[in-house]
Order: sequence, then C-alpha cells, then structure tokens
Amino acid sequence: MEKVPTLQVIVVSGACCMRHLALLDKELEKNIQQASAQVAATVQVRTVSLSALLHGGESLNPQQRRQVLSLFHKYGARFAPALLIGDQVRFAGSVPTVEQLREAFAAAV
Repeated sequence: MEKVPTLQVIVVSGACCMRHLALLDKELEKNIQQASAQVAATVQVRTVSLSALLHGGESLNPQQRRQVLSLFHKYGARFAPALLIGDQVRFAGSVPTVEQLREAFAAAV
C-alpha cells in the first residue's frame, strides 16, 4: 500500500486587522477544500492570525516568518490572505482559484 503524501498548508488571515478579509478567508477555505479533493495527497491546513503572528504568538519557522513579515512590511495587511505550502509563500493578496491551488498542490507533492 502506497503512503499518501501530506502537504502542510498555512493560511495567514488578516481578518483580525481588516474585518472584510474574513470573507476572503472563507472563500480561500472553500477553494482549498475543493482543490485538496483533486490531488493525491492529504492537505493539512492551519490558519494563523496576522495580529498574533506580529506579536510572536504564532509558531512559524524562521523562513516562513521572514517571508510573511516581509510582505507585511511592504504591503501592510493588504497582502492577506496569504497561503504557504511548506516553507514558501505561494499566494498573497488575493484568493487563488481552485485550479491554481490544485496545480500548486500537485507541484508540491
């Protein structure tokens, strides 16, 4: 029996800073669910709050943290939602389509 690969996905939510971003978070969550059903991998999703991250409350590795903070310093909360696959920011500032997510997940497997 083949082992199914697991993808670690992190969503950085800016809804704590800008309430209207909660709608984008919901859309992203829906798209992730649909895309993950189309790839041969288990997709584990963790959502982190931008405000908690800025105050040191979220546990990202140093590489992930540097990337997210760089986006924040350049764009403010407008870079959210952001999506990391593994250690790399793959999408930021808009909600990727199901197809874009499926392709990114498949490439990461």
